[in-house]
Amino acid sequence: MGWRDRSYNRTGSSGFATDNPLSSPEALFNWSVPGGVYGRVRVRLHFWLLLVLLLQFLNIMHAGAGIVAALLLVTATLSALVLHELGHMIFAKMAAGSHEEFVIGPFGNMLPPSHAPGPWPMFIAQTGGMLMNFAAATACFFGLVITTHSTAIPTFLNPVSAIMNMPEGGAFLSGNLALGFLYSFYMMNLTLMYLNLLPFFWLDGGYILQAVLAPATGAYQAVNITCWAGMLLAGAMIGWSVMNIQDHIGIFTILLWALLFYSSLVMLRQLRADAPGLLAQLQPNLDRARQHNIKQRLRPGAWGKKVKKRLEEERREQDETDRILAKVSQYGLASLTWMEKRHLRSATQRQQERERQGKR
Repeated sequence: MGWRDRSYNRTGSSGFATDNPLSSPEALFNWSVPGGVYGRVRVRLHFWLLLVLLLQFLNIMHAGAGIVAALLLVTATLSALVLHELGHMIFAKMAAGSHEEFVIGPFGNMLPPSHAPGPWPMFIAQTGGMLMNFAAATACFFGLVITTHSTAIPTFLNPVSAIMNMPEGGAFLSGNLALGFLYSFYMMNLTLMYLNLLPFFWLDGGYILQAVLAPATGAYQAVNITCWAGMLLAGAMIGWSVMNIQDHIGIFTILLWALLFYSSLVMLRQLRADAPGLLAQLQPNLDRARQHNIKQRLRPGAWGKKVKKRLEEERREQDETDRILAKVSQYGLASLTWMEKRHLRSATQRQQERERQGKR
């Protein structure tokens, strides 16, 4: 699907998607505003990101840190998100794919990067954002240790706690704007890294868990298990948040977990209604023309070599199959040699096996 065909590009004079965002819960996930075009990368800012940025801005202004500190906090948040997407772009290229459509939400892109067929390329492409955030958070951590002469800097031990500790205005109350920005940038990178481990397709964790499970369970069951894992986790966190609610941040947290629960439920319903269509959407394949240019698009290294070898084998097999089918069309089945018939039979069996795995 091209960028012009997506719902968020059907814009009116306001720049927002013309779909009424209040028409259904799903419509909220398609509401975004243009963020510009940078080279080949088209950027849009999702409604939920704009809401989070507004809450951050108001929170730091309420804390009394000033408008400059508020703008720096927003800049730190956006910088961490852009860095996350650049990580996806780099690793998607390693997996013979691309990442040139950014619809940036509060925890990363709402659109996954493309990649070569298979769970391993999916795993590579989806982990790139978290690895980039990890590298940035590590650099910021040592920068804070050197600057503050203290190691008492929060690191969190699990991804669930990260959602309760978003950067707030307190980082700037000391009056040191540079230190406040570094701390906020560190916290945002750490938060993005941990949250994207959670098993939701709104985040990277859903695709990563699917990629890990698929070789053992098949594509259908991998998505099914991931959806149920997301709903169970979100349901438990909604209950925990309700019992521990204290302020408006707690209400926002409950809303976020409710949306994550709903996103998993919608994905599960789509899986039951149209499994082949959903699995094709979650496992984007490269077209034949792009596979022919694999050497120019893959970076060197173990990952790239493994993906390139498999794609080249598939391309050679498909080229031979096309040649045989053209021969059958022109001269009939009797014109085939024993080896050509064997190749055609094997190719048919492999295609049937792939289709069976997609329906599991």
